[in-house]
Amino acid sequence: MMDFLLLDRLYLCIYNGVQCILWFVIFFLSLSRWSSVDGYAVLRGFVRVAQRLALLEAVHPVVGLSHGSFLPALVQLLGRNLCLFYAIARYTSAQAVALELILVWAAIEIIRFPYYIATVLGVVDAMPFLSWLRYSVFIPLYPIGMILELRCWEAANQMMKSDLLPGEHLIIALFETQFFRVSMDVPRLVSSLKYIYLIVGPMQYVYMLQQRAKKI
Repeated sequence: MMDFLLLDRLYLCIYNGVQCILWFVIFFLSLSRWSSVDGYAVLRGFVRVAQRLALLEAVHPVVGLSHGSFLPALVQLLGRNLCLFYAIARYTSAQAVALELILVWAAIEIIRFPYYIATVLGVVDAMPFLSWLRYSVFIPLYPIGMILELRCWEAANQMMKSDLLPGEHLIIALFETQFFRVSMDVPRLVSSLKYIYLIVGPMQYVYMLQQRAKKI
């Protein structure tokens, strides 16, 4: 049992350490490339690796590696990764907002991952300021990040519509069988995202405030 606990801690230290390094690199690159036209191009590889690794955060609670909740982790991952790998990756108009958004993400993560490392090592109680930062910086940054994600989607949607000919529609099949097909107009689907954000965003924010109340 002890060997498994040591392996769990070793894995979590390595995982959180790698993510911590990645997000620090992303944070400082974001600042250094703030006024550069190729800012997102420089960051793209680092952010994609970090967000692919972040998928493991939805697995950790399921397999007992962390005490977090599966659903909030999944919601955040879906929101970020859909924005990053679809809106920002496919539409250059969204990339104009991407640098600001990624800087906000990085500002959150360069606090979150050191906090997780301190927790795994059992020294977090000796670092009250780190705990305060972990459960306080999201208060202004989470709403800012949500607004910037919506701006990315809106910029992508405008470009999507401009690429269509008059009367043309961009349709994707959501579900298809031999007998019937469920499809949706992509620009309309993207336009509806703001309503999803208005519902899910506050719910996620309240959950985080509840977590803050337990920790501080």
